[in-house]
This record gives sequence, structure tokens and C-alpha cells, in this order.
Amino acid sequence: MSDSPAVPSVRTKKVASLLQRELSNIVRTEINDPRVRSIGMITVSGVDLADDFRNATVFVSFMGEMTTKKESQAAIDVLNGAAPFVRNLLLKRMSMKAIPQIYFKFDRSFETAAKVHEAFSRIEPIPAATAETAEPIATP
Repeated sequence: MSDSPAVPSVRTKKVASLLQRELSNIVRTEINDPRVRSIGMITVSGVDLADDFRNATVFVSFMGEMTTKKESQAAIDVLNGAAPFVRNLLLKRMSMKAIPQIYFKFDRSFETAAKVHEAFSRIEPIPAATAETAEPIATP
């Protein structure tokens, strides 16, 4: 048995993409809680859909002014509290036999990318003369 996660089927990927698009619209237009609205622009950055379509983890990120982890978590809590409402809207808008349970999760990939970019920007470039005289690394 392999430890690597299973690769989603083409159908699962297509349904996840449709869910992502519809969830983006719902979050943008239907969720009016001030704890979510005040945090800035919300992006549904991905949907991880189970192969049986019973559960969907919805990754969201917040773009705007700097938000604290507490504010981000509060917004995620609001979104998870609104999940039954969101699911009901999906039932009305999508032609699927069953709509998955929705779980919102904060997407830290943008935060991580920013930290990596900052770390790389602090690295001093190697002077051209040093780079030219350096011995090549032997490869086996």
C-alpha cells in the first residue's frame, strides 16, 4: 500500500472546479457577515473534493489589509457556521444528486509564498567574478 495520496479522477477534478466557481460567487455575493466582509477580498483558492463527493474542503484566502490570525480564524469560523446555508444554495444552483458537506479552511499558500519570496530577496547575489572562477560541482 502506498503512502502517497490518491490522484483525483478527472470527474472529481471537474466537479471540484465547478464547486470552486459556484462557491466563489456565493462567498462574494451571499455571505454578508461583517466579520467576513471587513477582512477584505475573499478568494476561494481551491476545493479538495472527496472521490465519493460527500465532503469538500474549501480553501480560502483573504487579500486586503494585513489581517491577524485571530481575524482570519474568526472569518473561517463564520464561513463554517454558514456552511449549511452555502450548501443549500449549492443544492439550488447545481444539478448534482448530492451536494457535499462543506468545510472551509484558511489557505496558507499565499502566506508561505510571501515568506519564501522575502527570504530569497535577502540573499546576496554571487559576484560574477566569483561565479566564473568557482569549480563546477561534480555529478555522479
